Amino acid sequence: MSQDLVQACMQGDPSARKQLIEQHYSPFMAMARRYAKNNEQADTFFHHAFIYVFKQFTEYKNENDFDGWMKENFLCSVVQQLKNCKAEYYVTTTTRIDESKKERTDLFHQAELENVNDLPAEDYIKALQQLPASFRTMYNMFVIEQYAFDRISVMLEVSESSAQNTLERAKNQFAKNLQMHLHGYA
Repeated sequence: MSQDLVQACMQGDPSARKQLIEQHYSPFMAMARRYAKNNEQADTFFHHAFIYVFKQFTEYKNENDFDGWMKENFLCSVVQQLKNCKAEYYVTTTTRIDESKKERTDLFHQAELENVNDLPAEDYIKALQQLPASFRTMYNMFVIEQYAFDRISVMLEVSESSAQNTLERAKNQFAKNLQMHLHGYA
């Protein structure tokens, strides 16, 4: 990332901001799609998150990792937008899993899920989008973004055990969704 482009964005240059969005469109739209329930919601998340990132430029301290700083702020905005959809988001965050009944959910080691590797990437996105918002969020933050439970619990304002339980349920449901796509039922 060019420091000149960053400086121009910080000064509010519209063409620089457009260039920044264009440079990061693919990975950030992919992130928005993973967290959204559909492509329309992903578009909304994307646009609002970039507005948030631009507002946060006043907090940027010329760190070496601008892309990391921008990704962190983008993700914070997406998570906040999800949390603002209270009716959608909080439906599944309060259920606990009985530890003795947990299923193994490692998608790449379950015999009945071996063929999911043949699915197109779009089916993975659709399977994620079919998850309830809290499941999508937890799965993405832990599996894709690789955040630790302590950090996730702070960002989502839940206990670590609740985060772990939600992740386990998300993995189970995601595996079921992938199976549906694999067999053409989704």
